Amino acid sequence: MFAISQSVADDLMQKKHVHSIVNPNGIKPELIRTDKRSSDGKFRIVQVSRLDHPKKGQHILLEACGMLKQRGYDNFTVDFIGGGPSLEYLKSVTEKSQLCGRVNFLGMKDQQYIYDHLCEYDLFVQPSIYEGFGLTVAEAMAAKVPVLVSSGQGPEEVIEYGQCGYVFKNGDVEDCARKIEMYLNGEEDKSFVDKAFGRVWNLYNVKITVKTYLDNYSKRQ
Repeated sequence: MFAISQSVADDLMQKKHVHSIVNPNGIKPELIRTDKRSSDGKFRIVQVSRLDHPKKGQHILLEACGMLKQRGYDNFTVDFIGGGPSLEYLKSVTEKSQLCGRVNFLGMKDQQYIYDHLCEYDLFVQPSIYEGFGLTVAEAMAAKVPVLVSSGQGPEEVIEYGQCGYVFKNGDVEDCARKIEMYLNGEEDKSFVDKAFGRVWNLYNVKITVKTYLDNYSKRQ
């Protein structure tokens, strides 16, 4: 049996006593643009996933950005790409956090749109409460976009536990705000982007993940 991340493999062992081989989902990084385009000067944050806040944690990102606005940060925007049952709830959190005009719900977009536009952002945030892997995190890394993810889930493994991006405590709005503030102030480790880019090509490239599947299947025959 294969697991898409170590966290999923650990879960299978703990709950089902099943041993599995870790082989992550793969992407085609060569299709993802990395060239930055001219911007309007605002710090652009993006989150890509189904709008399902009990699992994906989009409300945590919104509340964290609300905190930052209260602290005087006003030169940022947040785009959510994806659809789902939490849209109206997240719009209410946006209003409550006084972020109207700064937050955009762009709806569902196809893969080509995402691959073409990810590189235009300054920070990708994945605030998931539950997440087995986090394919969009790998896609952001391939686009050379800095990433911030929640702890204890698949995305933390994708960024090599803080070696290729930053991690905030799962569900902790204040810690999420603190980490975003670090990016807003330009205090992040600039070397993470290149490390993340190399990690995607070496580990999450679909050519490599497919080979791993085939090699393991051939050993069992």
